[in-house]
Amino acid sequence: MILRGYLIEGKPKQDQLLVARLRRERSIPVPLIALVTVQIGHALQEYASGYKVETAFSASNDASHFHAIMTTLTTIGKQAPEYLKFLQTNLYSQMITVGPEIVPPQTYDYENLNDFALKQHKILDSNNVDVSDHDSDEGKNGTEQGEYHND
Repeated sequence: MILRGYLIEGKPKQDQLLVARLRRERSIPVPLIALVTVQIGHALQEYASGYKVETAFSASNDASHFHAIMTTLTTIGKQAPEYLKFLQTNLYSQMITVGPEIVPPQTYDYENLNDFALKQHKILDSNNVDVSDHDSDEGKNGTEQGEYHND
């Protein structure tokens, strides 16, 4: 979805050589898979505290994650080369063919979700964990949950 949104739908002029290469090879290069993986991890990390805490996407912040992903993908390439080839070509195929509703609405077993939550509450209660501070819409420093103000 990220690659499609940027490279295919966005049609950036500065990346047309890359798009031409991807179309020619019909495969996503391993470093590009690693880069997108790191970008997703970075975005998730910004909300890890429950509040948005913006951090710059940069080599100093994200290089170790990139190198770890590259090491993992390189190992997969050596130990399971057919799987890596499948991953690269499948991601390319999804990038080219995905329609507007990339993630369809999900349906869950809501009764099981509630049962799970009740069990977790019992575990927290038995461990004397106080969750009362997390019940309000107010976050730290009077901000709404999901917001972060760096005053």
